[in-house]
Amino acid sequence: AARNAVPDIEMMDRLSAAAPLGMSLYRPLGAAPNALRFKLFRLGGPITLSESLPMLERMGMKVLDERPYRIAPEGRAPIWMHDLGLLSATADAEVDALHGLFEDAFGYVFRGEIDSDDFNRLVVVARLPATEVTILRAYGRYLRQIGFALSQTFIEGTLAAHAGIAAELVALFKYRFDPDVVMDEAESVRRVSAIERALEEVDNLSEDRVLRQYLALILATTRTNFWRRDAAGGPRSFLSFKFDPSKVPGLPEPK
Repeated sequence: AARNAVPDIEMMDRLSAAAPLGMSLYRPLGAAPNALRFKLFRLGGPITLSESLPMLERMGMKVLDERPYRIAPEGRAPIWMHDLGLLSATADAEVDALHGLFEDAFGYVFRGEIDSDDFNRLVVVARLPATEVTILRAYGRYLRQIGFALSQTFIEGTLAAHAGIAAELVALFKYRFDPDVVMDEAESVRRVSAIERALEEVDNLSEDRVLRQYLALILATTRTNFWRRDAAGGPRSFLSFKFDPSKVPGLPEPK
């Protein structure tokens, strides 16, 4: 139908050697609330399912089918369109709120700018941008460095299972360190108290331990480069924190 073809043509027309990838997440008319389709456009060559499937699964999507098409516009390199059927991990995937976050996240992962791991499920279940998921990923890696007993897989699953708390942890981090925010100590205490009340509802003791450790690490952080930019104005390729070691639970004694 023309109403489907025109947006696809516009997407293909925007592709270039500098930006060879295009995306469109949508829900077909009459589809179930968690049933989506994801169109991937690539200038020059196809995307194999072995490339895309792990990335999508780690974002909490089950891939049901793929319809590949090769389009050869006159005078241009061929374009491949992969129309994939997805089943979301959430019962009601609000596509209008999700598609921008999801497409940005997939692009970051596809280009190798962000790791492909189960932290990326937070894009879907917590509606967090991939760049903010990086905050929780970095704290998770630090937990492993200091010998935290629970595995990264368990940490990833805990955050996804408690997406609301994960989002509140990121919001607290941003409130404390965003240079454009004037932090009020009373508001900071209120936010911490709200997270602690939410933690009282976490029944699993190991999950509670993970989430409380995250909260403690954010409160132990004194500085971060999250908002620093490189010479080209883009985000830094690494994320760093400075901690007050006296406030980090379980930190090994220096040798």
